[in-house]
Amino acid sequence: AGTPVVAIDAPGVREVVCDQSNGRLLQNENIDEFATALEWYKSKSILEKKEIQAQAKATAFEFSMQRSTDKAIEYFQRLNQKSFKHRHKEYDSWTSALHYVEAEWERIKEMADAVGAAINPEDSQ
Repeated sequence: AGTPVVAIDAPGVREVVCDQSNGRLLQNENIDEFATALEWYKSKSILEKKEIQAQAKATAFEFSMQRSTDKAIEYFQRLNQKSFKHRHKEYDSWTSALHYVEAEWERIKEMADAVGAAINPEDSQ
């Protein structure tokens, strides 16, 4: 929505909020610093506020669900294309175990669905 953010400077936050660009980062959690940050924004010209709002919108886009999903898929595709020369010998065993657990989980879910349908047939329609 283009709303600048006022937040405590902490891991995770400082990777999103750029102080005096798309919001303000506070060093301490107190009302005075919060009020100062709000006054900082209020004192800006209309043009400066529009720039801060544009930066906030750009940041929101970068961290949107679609953008985050696209990045994750891109990373997984890159990983999938790499050959892992230094895999541990146990890798194949762990992969087999993972597939076994996934198959068992699917069977458990199917049984739970069947039991649920038998107990309450109206829900399965």
